Amino acid sequence: YPWNRVSWDNGKTWTSTLMDSARYNPEDYYYPGTINSVSFPNENFCIISTDSAYLWISKDNLKSWEKRIIKSRESIYRINFLDENVGYGLRQKKLLITKDGGNNWHEKEIDSPDTLSNFSVGDMTIFNGKIILHAYIPITKTKYTFISINDGDTWEYYYSDTLKYQKTFFLDEMTGWGCGGHQIKPDSPTQKDVIVHTTDGGKTWHKQLDTLVIPSMGLNQIYFIDRENGFAHGLGRKLWRTTNGGK
Repeated sequence: YPWNRVSWDNGKTWTSTLMDSARYNPEDYYYPGTINSVSFPNENFCIISTDSAYLWISKDNLKSWEKRIIKSRESIYRINFLDENVGYGLRQKKLLITKDGGNNWHEKEIDSPDTLSNFSVGDMTIFNGKIILHAYIPITKTKYTFISINDGDTWEYYYSDTLKYQKTFFLDEMTGWGCGGHQIKPDSPTQKDVIVHTTDGGKTWHKQLDTLVIPSMGLNQIYFIDRENGFAHGLGRKLWRTTNGGK
């Protein structure tokens, strides 16, 4: 269920400001609203998408929340807002665009060559009008980066042999990092921690970290403060930190 904890004093104290009532009130039960994705473009706007087609929106630095149902009743599993009005979402093989803060969404099919038609998207990044999707082809177990500079009207496709991305972060239009896990052998639950880096806007990637650390479940979040200082998080309370850009 959607539930967030907020600190306004650099982590000294924490307060719960969002707790879905269905957690404690069975009569409010509609469907477990597991969080799919969160976008927080500025302190005046935060939006959360869930797997039950509900959105949670805050416009006062996370102090209060509005619950909103998506009109199509279809969930959005990745969401990324540029400001309180313009945002993008992913649903299966469709790109969704809103210009009114999530009230209305326009859908576009994500076109791909026949050889890449059976793709799934792991993560999405929006930066300066560029949309970057990290796609995985299950049948061939290959990875690609899809890039569009015209709101998804056309796409460029780049092969990536690094990893199946869980999360990416871009500091600017050209500089970004991705994290995830690499199975030590096919269908094994044991995964190495992997971090990759790009300096050409996602067209090519190279590994900065590729190692096996217990608990061996890979990484699922990455964030950089600037070009030197960054953090990556994995299951089991695992945290990686760099002070030299991951070199």
